[in-house]
Amino acid sequence: MPDFKKIIDLIKPLKEWISQTFFEGKELPNWLDLGIDYLFISLLLLMLIWLLLFVLSKIKKLWREYFCPLFYKKEQKKRRLQRKRFAEHLESELPL
Repeated sequence: MPDFKKIIDLIKPLKEWISQTFFEGKELPNWLDLGIDYLFISLLLLMLIWLLLFVLSKIKKLWREYFCPLFYKKEQKKRRLQRKRFAEHLESELPL
């Protein structure tokens, strides 16, 4: 399990900048401090979810394009070949 304390320490420079800019160097209010922490953790979780979905979509694409055709039944292979031939026919008929 990740250590959230170390992750929160990564945003200390941001907190210091906010403190110096808006609170004249005083300590941030507790609610704002916690809010920044939760916002940062939420953003990290959203990025991890996005990365996971991105990887899953790539895996799905690879499966559909390369591995799924290996398991086609005879009728599916025939239909795929006919679609491919028809697409090649249309391509040859179109002027470039």
